[in-house]
Amino acid sequence: MIFLKKALTISLIILSALTLSACDLLFPQSEESASTQNQSQQSNTGDVNNNSGQNQISGVKVSVTDNGFEPSSVTIGAGQTVTFTNNSSNPVFVASDPHPTHTNLPEFQSKNVAVGESYSFTFNQLGSWGYHNHLNPSVRGTVVVN
Repeated sequence: MIFLKKALTISLIILSALTLSACDLLFPQSEESASTQNQSQQSNTGDVNNNSGQNQISGVKVSVTDNGFEPSSVTIGAGQTVTFTNNSSNPVFVASDPHPTHTNLPEFQSKNVAVGESYSFTFNQLGSWGYHNHLNPSVRGTVVVN
């Protein structure tokens, strides 16, 4: 009797595994949709996306390259959005100064932005906002909001 219960339990486990495998074959998830589902979404003042320039909020664009932020300083009006696109060969983490606490404008921090992805932030507060790449703090820039 014990042997029969063990055989039944093992059969159920194998059947469950086969069912899950069949579901994966019947309903595959594309890499793009998996990437989209795994992205961390941020507040309405910051958004990480992987659409490489498509459907992004209009405004000023800053390219993150292996040489730094280009341009390294931009001037915008209050309520305008700056989009940082990672065109470098490594992930970046755009954040307000000072490093490592990001306390000047704490909501301005992207977390990790993969190569080819973008991070957008809408600046509503007037002032001069220094920022840096948290993963390489010597890479710096400034957003002036008039």
